Amino acid sequence: MRTNLKSRFYCDERGDRRCCADCRRKRCTAKDTTQLTGRVVVWIKENRGIIKNLERLLGEVRKVKRQMTVFMCRGRGKNPRPRR
Repeated sequence: MRTNLKSRFYCDERGDRRCCADCRRKRCTAKDTTQLTGRVVVWIKENRGIIKNLERLLGEVRKVKRQMTVFMCRGRGKNPRPRR
């Protein structure tokens, strides 16, 4: 997981590609973030099927909840749509 940090965090105001303190801080933060999230990215790639199944399950649960809300509110003069 190597990113091209040079193209994103170098100052070009003088044209000599000297790096300012702000750019060094941004590069360091980006490197830390890449190292910290690397394991999560690997886990996501290895477990795509599980994630897909969980997304489907969540969709089914929301569908049933919506149907139950409509059923419970029917005939009582209530608005079947939940407030946001």
